[in-house]
Amino acid sequence: MPTDDRAPGDNVISLFGGPRPQPARRVPEPRPARTPLHAVVAAPLYEDPRQDVGRRTISRGTAQQGRRGNGVAYNLTHGMGAASVNLARLQELLEGIMSALTVAEMGARWEDDVRESLQDALLEWVQRVDAFELEAHESGARVSFQTQDDFGYYQYAFDAFPGRGLE
Repeated sequence: MPTDDRAPGDNVISLFGGPRPQPARRVPEPRPARTPLHAVVAAPLYEDPRQDVGRRTISRGTAQQGRRGNGVAYNLTHGMGAASVNLARLQELLEGIMSALTVAEMGARWEDDVRESLQDALLEWVQRVDAFELEAHESGARVSFQTQDDFGYYQYAFDAFPGRGLE
């Protein structure tokens, strides 16, 4: 009984007298390491006096309805007040998250983790965000949001660019 442990296809002899040449085994190329997103610093405690009615309403358990009709958990204690958002500081924070990325990397990872990281920072740093949109475009991210306090609604928008923040 033969003791050849090669696969049957390996037992074929070519017409030219030798064993069939084996195709070169391809070693998969290692995936490049993902550029890490930078963490944003924690938002400082700030209880905006312009949120008193909102705080009392929420503390009584009254449901707040967001623009899309679903329940919303508002930030009323940290970061920037709804009427006093420092856009330069917020842009710096969001660009800091993407500071090690190229525009191509930002676009490729937008749905994986970039959008979510920007969203988390926005909601942590801005009080009572009522609605927001984060959109990737050819050179960065478009950030637009609406906030609310006891005296009204406020709309903000700006662009944030990868590779530009402080590392």
